Amino acid sequence: MAFDGEFLITGGADRTVKVHRNTISPGPGPQRLGECLHTWKGHTERVIGVVRPEGTRQVVSAAPDAKLIFWDLDTGEKIRELELPAPILCLGAAEGYLAVGMMNGNVSVFTDKTGEEVLTWQAYQRAAVRSIYFPSQTRIMTGGGNGVVRFWDLKEGGTPDGGFYTIEGRGIAHEYKGHNAPVVALQGDEVKIVSAASDGVVRVFDMKMGEELFRIEGHSDDIRSLQFDRRFLITDGTMNTIVVHDFASEEGSDEFEIEGFELEDE
Repeated sequence: MAFDGEFLITGGADRTVKVHRNTISPGPGPQRLGECLHTWKGHTERVIGVVRPEGTRQVVSAAPDAKLIFWDLDTGEKIRELELPAPILCLGAAEGYLAVGMMNGNVSVFTDKTGEEVLTWQAYQRAAVRSIYFPSQTRIMTGGGNGVVRFWDLKEGGTPDGGFYTIEGRGIAHEYKGHNAPVVALQGDEVKIVSAASDGVVRVFDMKMGEELFRIEGHSDDIRSLQFDRRFLITDGTMNTIVVHDFASEEGSDEFEIEGFELEDE
């Protein structure tokens, strides 16, 4: 899903991409999606990611059919289609670039305007890239099907203290281990990495030291996404519940009802 204040863009299990006009108001009360401007068909499998590159009138979608499709936001026409060598499992975007993680363990980076490939490397030798977090041109975090999270420094290939090692010329600043299932969601900031695995466990790692700070258990195996800021950690996929954790103190959690979800006590 991509939301930029003007449009809400979604990719679905029905293999389509839908563009809705934003009509969400800041006040309380029920909300409705705006008019559906476009429904795009081009993928043969469920759409796993959509992004709207900044400064463009384009939308990019990705799916396990190995296709990366660029759409014209105004006309709905397909601008270009890239067919990659393996199924695409995750998609990220930052500062003019797109990054995709694939079933064969590779990560590829493309320009978001022309689709030119600028970098490809093997992030995992015997595991798929199941999740990706791409906060800037120089940093990418990947979650593997083997449960390992890796932080890649694409500019310097190392950590602030000068330590690093490489895989096929790419510098890994850290590996974060502890998950016993594929890592399906990732986010990080300057001090920590938060990851969720398909076994329902969320782990928080120290960015620099690579050590696990704490974990949150009790989610179902259907957890698929997470997002945090300074105060809250939000996770989904738990018995039709969205869970909002108090992320300022490492203790406690609250649940806020979101329309369309039924909340149950943990």
